[in-house]
Amino acid sequence: MELFLLFQLALTVALIILLIRLLSVYRKYQALIKEAYAPEHGDLIEHIFGRLTRLESSVGHLNSQLDDIAAEVLRSFKYLSIIRFDAFHDMGGAQSFSIALCDSRGNGIILTGLHSRDEFRVYAKPVEAWCSPYQLSDEERQALDAARTGRKGD
Repeated sequence: MELFLLFQLALTVALIILLIRLLSVYRKYQALIKEAYAPEHGDLIEHIFGRLTRLESSVGHLNSQLDDIAAEVLRSFKYLSIIRFDAFHDMGGAQSFSIALCDSRGNGIILTGLHSRDEFRVYAKPVEAWCSPYQLSDEERQALDAARTGRKGD
């Protein structure tokens, strides 16, 4: 009988300790929920809708920034090629070049540098929709075609 009473007393003490710990965890949980979700005034649903409205505004702002970045990428040089060549028969080493730089719409520029023994000249020609209003040399045409098709120029 005494053993049974001691066992019952031990179980009661263990139950009280567990209840105290459970109450402590419950209080911490309540404080966390109140701090994280409950607004200072109003109820929880109004607070959630307010946060949702702010999030929608943020997403709208991010979408606007993404559109700006996408437009900028369209205007950035995406296609390029370099063709090296000998501009003059008495010069070796392929020191002259034509570089085609174009965006995704085929707009850009062709730069050509002609190297000779006494001087170096650089020419620039605009490109619109993969065409230039100026006559292109064979090397400039090769550079533009290589840029458009993604082939290496050299």
